[in-house]
Amino acid sequence: MNNTIKKIDIEKILFFDTECVRRNKELELDSREFQLFQKKTRNRETDEYLTNEEVIEEYKKKAALKRGYSKIVSIGVGFIRDNEVHIKAISGEEGEIIKQFCQIASAFDYVCGANVLSFDLPLLVNNGFRTFDVPTVLPDRFLTSGKKIWNLDKVIDVSDIFKATHYAMSSLDEICYHFGVDSPKTELDGSMVSEEYWTNGVDKINKYVKQDVFAVINVFRKMRYETTFEGFLDKNLGGNVEETTQQTLLQELYNTKNFSTDFQERLRKQLKERKMLKKEIKTVEKLLLSHYLTKVDVMSYDKKETEASNKERTLEIKNFIKTL
Repeated sequence: MNNTIKKIDIEKILFFDTECVRRNKELELDSREFQLFQKKTRNRETDEYLTNEEVIEEYKKKAALKRGYSKIVSIGVGFIRDNEVHIKAISGEEGEIIKQFCQIASAFDYVCGANVLSFDLPLLVNNGFRTFDVPTVLPDRFLTSGKKIWNLDKVIDVSDIFKATHYAMSSLDEICYHFGVDSPKTELDGSMVSEEYWTNGVDKINKYVKQDVFAVINVFRKMRYETTFEGFLDKNLGGNVEETTQQTLLQELYNTKNFSTDFQERLRKQLKERKMLKKEIKTVEKLLLSHYLTKVDVMSYDKKETEASNKERTLEIKNFIKTL
């Protein structure tokens, strides 16, 4: 296996996995999506088209894996602290899922997953661009577009490591089998995710994505000749600093723009429940600023007032950070 991964501090890695589904529950015959998908699924050699029924069936089975026809419904993220595995699933509106992942990833030096170089990261960026400017949130070290593989040393792809110089990629389940790691596909597999989502919602998918992340972590451990973990702390069942600062309190700050003494005390209490690295504190500062400052409209008559207000708010945040 790759000796380089043995030298990486495992606490600096964010492990992740994405789950995506077909963009719509049904493919409407008179829709633009149908016309585009019909062209995409035609026989390239004979230029013959599938029947309408065949196109619809193909859409249900494979659209989730085709660029432009899918949407992300859940991202699992996991990290190691004090030899314990922490994992949570992020779900909700697609743009917010991706943005929250980008914010979490910015606090880590590396990201790691299965087939993330050719699928997950490009998918995150492409789908994220539907709602926001991804490179302003996701660090350049995790952006794959236009880069050679040797320029992506901060992205660890266990599928690529396992593939080595072989011509074919293996699935995460196959890699798990090779290393003797428990299969994460106990209740769902990738082919079932779309139907599960459009029939029952995201709950079961959230559970599934966390199992995938846990499997990636144990495969990574095996690749480093380390013992595997037996279980993980499910952060969807109990709060932690990432969940609190990036969801509940940050959302409150964004909505109210009120960095009151009471708010500061609540935030300080939750942040002090764990020992934070300087880098993590810096990330909290960036998140607070992004949610507290008001966007300046260069065409607005009150531009100067907004800029002055933002200066005061920035000072408030920096003074608060000094107290941590």
